[in-house]
Amino acid sequence: MAHTPQQCTAKTRSGQQCRSWAIHGQSLCSVHAHRNAGGGGQAGNQNARKHGYYGRFFSAEEIASLGDGSEEDALQAEITAAKVQVGRLLKYLETKPDTLEPLALAKLNSAAFDGLKTVGALLRIKRSLEGAAGDGISGAIAQILNEVGAELGAEL
Repeated sequence: MAHTPQQCTAKTRSGQQCRSWAIHGQSLCSVHAHRNAGGGGQAGNQNARKHGYYGRFFSAEEIASLGDGSEEDALQAEITAAKVQVGRLLKYLETKPDTLEPLALAKLNSAAFDGLKTVGALLRIKRSLEGAAGDGISGAIAQILNEVGAELGAEL
């Protein structure tokens, strides 16, 4: 007996029925079947951090500080990662200022400032997503300096 193709029974974002053909023996097309399957790793999956970008450049302690890997925690993880990188750079600048050429020192200072601006931008995004009233860039920069200074044991 021949199989009769069926249309996917899922609804599109506009509320209309999907016009794709369903997978043989199923009621959904390949796109909607994949979305319903949940796809991706289990909640809290750390594989990308252990084996990806973070695993190559961060210590185990730094990776642990990035959070549990949940989607809700992703922005905070990026903020923490940027703070770790800026903190490393500031520690390096604090311990090696006399051994660097003036041009290299200027470039590293510029990189540190750019890193602080990135952290500030990420904090502003986080505040806006949380619906918190931001007190502007000066408040974000002050918060960054306080947090980085506390991590370094210095007042910035």
